[in-house]
Amino acid sequence: MQDHLYTTEQRILSWKPPQPPAFKINLDAQLTDDKTSAVGAAVVRDADFHWFIGITRKIVSPCMLEILLLTLREILLQVWSYHLDSIELDLDRDLLGELNAGPAACRSYLRGIVTDIQELLNRSWTISLNYSQRSVNLVASVLAFLQKHQRDVLVIHAEPPEEIKLHWSWI
Repeated sequence: MQDHLYTTEQRILSWKPPQPPAFKINLDAQLTDDKTSAVGAAVVRDADFHWFIGITRKIVSPCMLEILLLTLREILLQVWSYHLDSIELDLDRDLLGELNAGPAACRSYLRGIVTDIQELLNRSWTISLNYSQRSVNLVASVLAFLQKHQRDVLVIHAEPPEEIKLHWSWI
């Protein structure tokens, strides 16, 4: 295992395309209306804003950190399977803090998830982690909102849903 294949770069205030050939991952989550479950969403786009893949992940728990970590793990697995080797991740401060602190500092039930994510981040690819405000992850936030009533635990979106295409024609 190599020592440090990912770096924490900068604070991002607005969505910026990644430098080619990198892909950008944005992620966010929404609670369901009854607050008994949460849906996380991740969107992967290229430097031209084009949708590469999106996922939504549902859990029966109102823990936002847990759904964000589970969604991050799943999107990293998906991106790895496509052999994309240069990734920029825009993450919120709490999630970035959990990853930087490592599994020993996590709540016990999240340690395995953080360990998995760190293993994925340490694979042979280049990943930069950027701190971003929630507004930067707007497309992921809208995807989570649109899918918050999904029944499936995991949905892979090869194409953006029509509701997203209507608002963001460049996707």
